[in-house]
Amino acid sequence: PNPNPNPNPNPNPNPNPEIFRILDVCCGSGVQAIAAARLWNRSADITFVDLSPRALRFSLFNAALNGCTIEGDAAPGGGGALSGVTARALLSDALSEVAPDPKFDLLLANPPFVPVPPNPNPSPYGEGDGAAAALRRRYTGFADGGGSGEDVLIKILSGATQRLRPGGVAAVVSEYFFRRGNWRRDWAQRIGVALAAGGPEAESMRSMLVCDDPPLDLDTYAQRRSGSEAEREIWRRHLEEALGLEAMATGLLYVAKPNPNPNPKPNPNPNPRPEPRREAGLLYVAKPNPNPNPKPNPNPNPRPEPRRE
Repeated sequence: PNPNPNPNPNPNPNPNPEIFRILDVCCGSGVQAIAAARLWNRSADITFVDLSPRALRFSLFNAALNGCTIEGDAAPGGGGALSGVTARALLSDALSEVAPDPKFDLLLANPPFVPVPPNPNPSPYGEGDGAAAALRRRYTGFADGGGSGEDVLIKILSGATQRLRPGGVAAVVSEYFFRRGNWRRDWAQRIGVALAAGGPEAESMRSMLVCDDPPLDLDTYAQRRSGSEAEREIWRRHLEEALGLEAMATGLLYVAKPNPNPNPKPNPNPNPRPEPRREAGLLYVAKPNPNPNPKPNPNPNPRPEPRRE
């Protein structure tokens, strides 16, 4: 695939409305959009977005490896699983270069989410030395979500309303931090404020946050992020004292734009998909099979056999 990402913020101004359009923001390797296109299993259009040219090259390579046609390449896509899918790359910070039209059916994102502590004593020539400088060097460039960890997440939510078709869905995988108090109400308010930046349509948007349960306590989080006791103390002060947090959980945030005139595109893949759990426990649970017909086990009491070789 072409290693140079397409700088055009509106590469396809007149899309076929029957094509399922996927936007993968902070795409990294492109795995989310590629997996979604394979589940859709019919004609689709992917736009990969990342601030890293290297990540975009990986995304296009992986898309071509799966049979996608890369926009701008003379050769058509291979005969792989995604032979009916077209992909392109866009160098952009979150959604800043993504035009509001044409709109997307699915917005996927895995934004940088690490709340990197600030360096209180930076050098005039860079971050300098010390534990805080070491932390910033470790995470700056690919995982730094700003001091709160939510800078890029907020940008994505703020632009989601204008970039989703009616009936479209955004799904954001991230680390979600819980402030002291009623974290459910707190997150509902923060999501609502971010979406409101999208204009009047944001009032109709619906969201659901599904997180691991139980969440991770901050001591454990700080220990996993640290390479020394000094770094762990920097994390603790930043998370607990500066931000007022008490826990973190990996989660999925779903945001849906209602369709006033629903006419859903047929799903050619009727197989059940995992759905988020609504109760405490694991993140996913499979939909039950309404017509179970398990194959009989010919050996109901298997025993391990010693190796003969």
